[in-house]
Amino acid sequence: MEERKQYEDRSLGQQKKKEEFIRECREGNYTLENPRIAVDLFDAAPLTAVCYFRTEQDTRVVAKIPGRDIETTFKVAFRGYAKEHFIPIHALYAGKENPVEITVFTKDGKKHSNTLRILTGNLPEGMQKIRIMEMKRDKVQPGLIFVNGNYGLPMHKTEEGRRAGQKPTYTAAFDRNGDIRWYFSDMILANVGPMNPTANGNLLVGSEKEEHGYYTQSCYEMSLLGEIIHEYVCEGMHHDVIELPEGNIVALTRKPGTEREEDYMVEFDRNTCQIVREWDAKEILPIPESAIHYRRQDTPDVPETLDWIHMNSLDYDETDNTFIFSGRNQDALVKFDASTEEVKWILTEPAEGEEELVPPHLRDRILQPVGDGFSYPSGQHKITIMPNGDILIFNNMVAYHKYRRNMGDEIINKASRAIVYRVDEEEMTVRQIWASDWRTGVEGNSAVMGNADYLGVGHYWVNYSATMFMNDGSQTQGYWDFAVAPVQNCLFVEYLNDEIVFKARYDGNFGNCYRSHVMMPYLTKEEWG
Repeated sequence: MEERKQYEDRSLGQQKKKEEFIRECREGNYTLENPRIAVDLFDAAPLTAVCYFRTEQDTRVVAKIPGRDIETTFKVAFRGYAKEHFIPIHALYAGKENPVEITVFTKDGKKHSNTLRILTGNLPEGMQKIRIMEMKRDKVQPGLIFVNGNYGLPMHKTEEGRRAGQKPTYTAAFDRNGDIRWYFSDMILANVGPMNPTANGNLLVGSEKEEHGYYTQSCYEMSLLGEIIHEYVCEGMHHDVIELPEGNIVALTRKPGTEREEDYMVEFDRNTCQIVREWDAKEILPIPESAIHYRRQDTPDVPETLDWIHMNSLDYDETDNTFIFSGRNQDALVKFDASTEEVKWILTEPAEGEEELVPPHLRDRILQPVGDGFSYPSGQHKITIMPNGDILIFNNMVAYHKYRRNMGDEIINKASRAIVYRVDEEEMTVRQIWASDWRTGVEGNSAVMGNADYLGVGHYWVNYSATMFMNDGSQTQGYWDFAVAPVQNCLFVEYLNDEIVFKARYDGNFGNCYRSHVMMPYLTKEEWG
């Protein structure tokens, strides 16, 4: 195990800045006509600001952040009446004076407005660029497209990647015109890992306290202003962190004191940040020890890592207190009871005889497919339990342990896709309800990452990540090509009732994006404080 790196606690500096800002605000005579404005208060999110003012009467506040059109203009009505106001401002444009309109309303219906002029700095020189390929404005989901960065991935660090001009990406958000409207200035924040919204409008992201690659020592709950609200510490955190309905946090990590990777889950108390429960995938799905090494095709007898299952996503079902996790290196989805750890079902393509790694006592838990056009999970990512109980995943369609041969290189077919499954737990069957591959085909080949989000009935957001090309323009999809393909990119597609209503790519050799979500820049209506 590598020696643990030491990092400063950046939340201490943030707390000092916050206290100083609040003190200055309350000591000054700030009004709506003469407010106190702090751009990037926490030195983390340069396209944000906090605006402070007081009013003589109790008022509520409405803020309007203008865009180039209706789809890129955002308006938020904050809850409650008060005389003192701390207003968070998100989704500013870079390198310009932003005319942000603030309107206050009294309880008797009177209103007063002022337009603030908020100046921001230019984007970093290496910021990723977005090319809009298709846009049907009346059909897209409102909001910004939040994407996380890829600083910890290998190709931009290799000589071949540098020669091909590959650049790392920032965790950022772009609008429907392709303009960057928010980003973290620290490239390592949310690096190739979790970036999930919480019910209170914050983000769960991997911290900058990296161990190596995409592993971090902790994750943060952060506001869009870049303020660290909580830090949850556990070595080897990776891939996914989610919020439970009652507020606690569950993260994917590794079991302390072992060489195994990516096969452990921990639950943190939301406020104390202490671990209160743990789950070991090796106990839930006890694959034989002889099969847990992840091997390369060119050296099949040499263990590369103990990444035997590679958990890369999870979701929680509060209707029956269960988790579903994705085990990429077993091409499997596994549902288990959070209290008893009993396996409810396994969605994986069964193998024959000794090649089947699922232990005998769990083989009756393998779901049986019904219906036409069924595709098994294969190198899959990002599980979402939809409101009706169906399960949405991003299916990379690249085999890892399928039939336990050709580890990491065998290509099932040439079309990664989002898939919706419907499970009948009484009959122990599974049916494929929908798939996205009918229009994208090889354009969306994604060997190693990608995600799909549910936006509404028949409405899906799909991120085809790490689409890979050689210098001659030929496209490739094998897993290990990820380490050698000099040109990598990311395709974003929005589907509504099987119609493509939005399509965009990174414009240039900007690598990839582990997660992306369509979200409003204001997920709650609370003032800052």
